[in-house]
Amino acid sequence: MKENNNDYITYSLEVLKYAFKNSDPAEISSTAQQHCDDISNFLVAALEHHQARIISDTLRVAGLFIIQLKDLEGNLGPEFEGAAKLLFKGINEKFQKKDID
Repeated sequence: MKENNNDYITYSLEVLKYAFKNSDPAEISSTAQQHCDDISNFLVAALEHHQARIISDTLRVAGLFIIQLKDLEGNLGPEFEGAAKLLFKGINEKFQKKDID
């Protein structure tokens, strides 16, 4: 993800965070599930950013996103395991790095 797109990244994260927190759970979950790969790829790319605020917002949105992928019993369906693993790997790699804010 290009570093000069900070405004677009920040705005996109804010939109996702607002949608995941404030929309009808049934509707937003369905949308999140339909666009699972696109959203998870965006979040993993945003984790590679150098600005601490963007990384922090990405971590918040990633948590909200995973909640949207779960069913009513709180289980993550097998069709979303790939996205969850991709996010976990990206988050884990970010935490393993040295000299980050």
